[in-house]
Amino acid sequence: MGRRVIWTAEAVASYERIIEHLKQNWTDREVLKFIEAVEATERTIVRFPRGSRRSEDGRYHEMTIIPHNIMIYSVRGDRIIVHVIWDTRRDPRTRKRKGPRG
Repeated sequence: MGRRVIWTAEAVASYERIIEHLKQNWTDREVLKFIEAVEATERTIVRFPRGSRRSEDGRYHEMTIIPHNIMIYSVRGDRIIVHVIWDTRRDPRTRKRKGPRG
């Protein structure tokens, strides 16, 4: 049985914000590279859902997409819930206090 990946509204919104930022400030090549990196990260998570580092509270997993972005997700049975794409340059204290939503 395959695992299903479900993106929360916050995950979709954070992904779209990053894409929009890339479109405004970078080339189409960088946009495509980011999209491909997200897709590759998702494939890796499906194969190895518990293979990435865990958050401090142990409820979430964090996998690097590119050096400045990580995917924060949780595993629930055969479902993988993507909670947010986090910009690692943001204040990490907000992530610890608020969980994956930042």
